[in-house]
Amino acid sequence: MSQVARALHEARLDLLLLGALADRLRRAERGDVVRLHLDPPVEPAPVSFGAEERAAHVDGHGFCRAVAEARLAGPGGAIRVDVEAVGLPLAQVALAFGADEWVVTSKLSLRLFGEGDADQGRLALLRERELVGLVRAAGRVPRIVERRAGEAVERDPDETTPAARKFRAPGREIKEAR
Repeated sequence: MSQVARALHEARLDLLLLGALADRLRRAERGDVVRLHLDPPVEPAPVSFGAEERAAHVDGHGFCRAVAEARLAGPGGAIRVDVEAVGLPLAQVALAFGADEWVVTSKLSLRLFGEGDADQGRLALLRERELVGLVRAAGRVPRIVERRAGEAVERDPDETTPAARKFRAPGREIKEAR
C-alpha cells in the first residue's frame, strides 16, 4: 500500500466526499466513457475488483471506499469491476466512485418484455441494451469491447435492432411522452 493510499485509508474521509473526489479524478484522467467488456478482457487492468475484493469488505460501503481509494492513490488507468462477481447494483454504484470499466461475460439477460423465447442473437442484443441503459442512467457514455480473432475491438452500442425499441431505461417513457 502506497503512502497516499495509507493516508487516505487512515483519514476515514466521509464516503460521499471520497467518492466525489475519485469521480472528479476519473473524469479528468479517463473521461466519461465506460467500457463494457462482453468477453474476458485481453489486457489486464491496472486495478480490478472481483469476487475476492468484494468478499474482503463487510458491506458495499467498504467496497466503494476501496474503489475510490484505488482511483485516488492507485497507479492510474482503468479501474475494472467484474459485474457478475460483485453484483450489478454495486457495480453501478462503483461508477460514481471512480470505476470506468465493467466485465460482463455472462450471456444471461434480464429477459425483459417477454423475450424469454427469443433467439440467442436477440437476447445478446437485449442484454447489451440493458447494460447500456444502466451506464447512461449513471450519466456516462458506454462503449462495447468484444474479442474478435483474439483482439479486443471497441465499438459503439448497437442501436439498429428492434430490441432497442423494446428496452426503456427508467424515466424514458416520461421524456418520450413530452
